[in-house]
Amino acid sequence: MVQPYCDGIDLNCGCPQSWACHDGLGAALMHERQKVAEMVRAVKKVCGEEFCVSVKIRVHKDLRETTDFVKTVEAAGVDYITCHGRRRSQRSSEPVDLDAIKLVKETATVPVVANGDVFDHKDVQRIVNFTGVDGESLSPSPLGSSTNTCTGVMSARGLLSNPALFAGYNTTPREAVEKFMGYAVKHPLPLPLVKHHLSEMTVKMLSKKERLEMLDATNMLDLIEWLDERFELPRG
Repeated sequence: MVQPYCDGIDLNCGCPQSWACHDGLGAALMHERQKVAEMVRAVKKVCGEEFCVSVKIRVHKDLRETTDFVKTVEAAGVDYITCHGRRRSQRSSEPVDLDAIKLVKETATVPVVANGDVFDHKDVQRIVNFTGVDGESLSPSPLGSSTNTCTGVMSARGLLSNPALFAGYNTTPREAVEKFMGYAVKHPLPLPLVKHHLSEMTVKMLSKKERLEMLDATNMLDLIEWLDERFELPRG
């Protein structure tokens, strides 16, 4: 169904949300390594070996279970593995376990992407250096260019607050907010979602009072008018 529109798919075995795990999805699959391996093989059989299939995982309390999981999905033909260095039960306020990610990297023969606690360039370099995943230094470049890359590291919460992180910016540039609003107008999103992203991106850009004023907007036109006084929003 999706093959004509993408280069590959990712099997998310890392989501800790209770609704997902209750339905046997997300991190619940960390205890179903044979099932995950069967899914990898099934996709490869239908879509071809050249179609990329990756798996995102968390780690187990007993890391031997994690290395067994890695070896099983590798044998099934997975192309790369993303490892979030926390167990399902751990909160994001607890430090990510870099030793566990390093063990996954040392166990795997396919590329490994490190995930967890990536908020700025120092985090990227610290995680790359410690775990051994492949990575490159970042320096600012125009948004949308492909000059800078950082293979081997994934960010989630960090990209919510700074979507330009992997373009080489340690804090969100104003241009990112302006581009986001341009996309949100051309490809409409629900207003609460737009405000959520703006609130995350502007933490270091606007005062708390200003962000509360922004969140008071009751429709997209009011929001655009408020932002127009502070940013150069695209037209046309």
